[in-house]
Amino acid sequence: MRVQFGKLEEMIEELKERLIHEVRVEPLVDMKYGQDGRARIRVYVTVEAIIDKEIPVIGCFEALTYYGFKPMEKDKPDEIYEKNVEKARKLRNQLSDEGFTVYHGHYVEELH
Repeated sequence: MRVQFGKLEEMIEELKERLIHEVRVEPLVDMKYGQDGRARIRVYVTVEAIIDKEIPVIGCFEALTYYGFKPMEKDKPDEIYEKNVEKARKLRNQLSDEGFTVYHGHYVEELH
């Protein structure tokens, strides 16, 4: 189960209330094809933490850095990637400054 936060500040507040000090931050890309055959991509950075180990529940915040059609210009994908990596770096620094231990990676739900 996932709890999706709309604002990073809300997630930070709840994690501190629950005395959770470990988070994962990872830049990611999702690509899906529409019925028109065009690729749409969503480039984002995810911040995740295990809120409850027994259930389990993962808290998640996503910072969107790009959403749209797959760019055709040669240099555009590199520009989008670098912007996403920079956003991840800023989020890692912010969370570290807030007192969290920050790890790379993200949780993947297994399909049964």
